[in-house]
Amino acid sequence: MQLRVSAEKLFLIFTLFFGIIYALITPPFQSVDEGNHFLRSYAISEGQFISVKKEQAVGSILPQSLSELIEKYNYLEKDITSRTSFNEIKKSFSIKNNKKIFTTYPNTALYSPLPYTAQTAGIIFGKIINANPLLMLYLARIFNLILYCALGYYAIKSTPYLKLTVFLLLLCPMNISLAASCSTDAALIGAGIFFFAKILQYTFEKEKLSLKNYILLCALLIVTCLTKHNFYLFPLVFLIPKEKFGGKYLAKVGLTIFVPLALCLLWSYLISGLYVPLNPDADMYKQIDFIIHNPLKYIIILVISTTVKIFRLYITSVGVLGWQDTRLDNITYMIYPILIWLSFIYGGSKNFILQRGQKYLILLTTIFSYIIITTYLYLAWTKVGGNIIQGLNGKYYTLLLFPLFTLITAPPPKSLRHFKIYSEKLIFISVFLILSSGAISLLIRFYNIFPYMNYQI
Repeated sequence: MQLRVSAEKLFLIFTLFFGIIYALITPPFQSVDEGNHFLRSYAISEGQFISVKKEQAVGSILPQSLSELIEKYNYLEKDITSRTSFNEIKKSFSIKNNKKIFTTYPNTALYSPLPYTAQTAGIIFGKIINANPLLMLYLARIFNLILYCALGYYAIKSTPYLKLTVFLLLLCPMNISLAASCSTDAALIGAGIFFFAKILQYTFEKEKLSLKNYILLCALLIVTCLTKHNFYLFPLVFLIPKEKFGGKYLAKVGLTIFVPLALCLLWSYLISGLYVPLNPDADMYKQIDFIIHNPLKYIIILVISTTVKIFRLYITSVGVLGWQDTRLDNITYMIYPILIWLSFIYGGSKNFILQRGQKYLILLTTIFSYIIITTYLYLAWTKVGGNIIQGLNGKYYTLLLFPLFTLITAPPPKSLRHFKIYSEKLIFISVFLILSSGAISLLIRFYNIFPYMNYQI
């Protein structure tokens, strides 16, 4: 008996259904840095592609109402005792755009306009229909969700195996929550997973790569490179066998990689004067100097920080919603690894065997990428010479999970092969229940809908 609905179509249904729910019930700006992401998106919609620095402040000239709207909901941020109501949110629709002032958003000012394409489109649509600022926020969320749906759909459809694994990665509550906000992580995660899915497809299919294939790989790499400078995925291009490129192998690979890296460097040059420390104790340049002069100590800091925060990395990969203050039920954190394991053994890996050299390339790329991402957090958020890296969060490493999972998959034992159809149904039903539970967690955290429940983190 075969399932009538493919994994990618079910992903589309689940993402749209729960994504819209999450977008509507999450109070304004109650996703991490959503206020600054919204300000950056609005600035881009005004044609302000590169932000402006005034003394130690970085931002743009924007309507004062935007800052007022964000400040209106600041009291909810990281305070689990605070609540709002749908009536309060409804009243905020009366806030209209007014005079423009210089508005700061130092962290998101460094991001390129590319990962804000969907959010900016939503805001521009809002301007066309004369929407108020709050409605523009919800439109930005919905447009961002649609982009995530498209990227995720084609990622699952493209990957030759581990479709259920990709399904679970893309549909974990953390990623749905990000997709239903103004976060750039939706574009990054969607494009990054789609990129590796295409790498696997091109690696195992018989046909040679066409011009369209090169352009797609290059475009997806451009998105990842211009979102938080995530350039580290490019070595994965070398997984594709040389013969798939036909003639002029080095030229074709070089162009596929060079264009994204060149654009990343160009953007870094354009914003080089906009950097301001995000943490009063942090200083990127002094931190770089510390690492250069204390490489062994930094390696120890990296290992200790990973060990100490391994549980946080895990739960923030599955889902800690809102401003990282809304945990899911404990059953979700316990059952998700089981679902991932089921997706491994029924993922069809026995028909797609990676060579030893390809496995080493994936392993080295993921290790290198982990070090780069974690070092960036050390530079941006941690005090100079700090012994524990601050800001570690599982969402930053989601892109690395799919490549890593290809190294540890295995075909099911003979005794379990007959349970494939039941395992697939179990995964789909479990994901539906988990995302439903995530929505309930948001309602309990932000509203007095269930006043008799003693919500605790």
